[in-house]
Amino acid sequence: MDKKITIAIIAIIVAVVAIGAYLGLSNTAIPESSQMTDLFDYSIEPTTSWNAEKKEYSFSQSIRSVNGKDYKNIDIKVNFYKGNNLLGSYDSKIDHTKDGKCTLKFTKGLKEEPDTFYYDVVNATEV
Repeated sequence: MDKKITIAIIAIIVAVVAIGAYLGLSNTAIPESSQMTDLFDYSIEPTTSWNAEKKEYSFSQSIRSVNGKDYKNIDIKVNFYKGNNLLGSYDSKIDHTKDGKCTLKFTKGLKEEPDTFYYDVVNATEV
């Protein structure tokens, strides 16, 4: 009887460790964006399209600075996700804003259509 209890306890421990390892490795966290990301307003709905044949995602969005000021040398990283899985990212360099506004526009090859994306402004210098 003691041998069966010991085997059951070992089996439970192995199962808990396996489940914990699976959850820890499969649940990738979405990285936090930099503080500079908050300098810009992304509330205008972007225009997007997916070309399944070419596996390309086209993206266009008007962005404006929150304070209405102009910025130069703006580096924006856009990360694309399907669920919690990172599909890819796009690094964009915008020379400057005019009247606090600019357009982020690009086409990116991805293995599948993303269901969400996140911005990270890596660099921006106020003019």
